[in-house]
Amino acid sequence: MSEEKGFTLLEVMIGLAIVAGAVVTLLGAVNYNLGVASRSKDAVAGAILGKEKAEEIRLTGVPDVSEGAFSAPFENFSWRLDKKEEEFGLVRLGLRVEWKGSGVSFVSYAKKR
Repeated sequence: MSEEKGFTLLEVMIGLAIVAGAVVTLLGAVNYNLGVASRSKDAVAGAILGKEKAEEIRLTGVPDVSEGAFSAPFENFSWRLDKKEEEFGLVRLGLRVEWKGSGVSFVSYAKKR
């Protein structure tokens, strides 16, 4: 029997396969987290833009235009305003901010003018 020390080729290959599997799993997790962070950033930006637009409508009144886009650096965000007359002299204002196939909605009520 030989007294040589070291690893056999089979042991090295199994070790490399385990390390490769761990690296692939970690890269997948990092990629997933980057995607979640990007979507979260867009959702926060959309919510802030929507609140700004809703406040603008509250201060200046309901605009004649019912849709539009935001200026730079938010050119990939757009907004749409739906007006519907309700009971008791109220108007339902539905504001939708959209981006990359996603969006956020805001609803408020105003007195009919």
